Amino acid sequence: MSVVHSIFAMRCGDTWQFSGPLNDADGNPLSLVGATLTWKLDSIDGKTNYITLTLNNGIEITNSSTATVQYGPSVAQTSPLTPGTYYDTLQVTLQDGETYTMVEGYINALPAEQ
Repeated sequence: MSVVHSIFAMRCGDTWQFSGPLNDADGNPLSLVGATLTWKLDSIDGKTNYITLTLNNGIEITNSSTATVQYGPSVAQTSPLTPGTYYDTLQVTLQDGETYTMVEGYINALPAEQ
């Protein structure tokens, strides 16, 4: 079910926002009742920077009938990032305990604008 997104270029020190529907393998909206959502940003450059967001703490369900979510780190979370290449993943653990990676891909974190 994973969708690999195009490389994003985002600035450290900015709010990053992503959104979209979460669909099953047949293209139907996932039932997010009782689900746990986790978004992770991990450095691939050997740095120790990372960010983790969870449902109601950086991830919001904006439309439950279409399984549309909005997520992303705040200025306070991106400000301390070291510019470099990161890999992000949005995972869903459904009420039945099955875990799926829904969205993943590279993000180039650019230096903060001066």
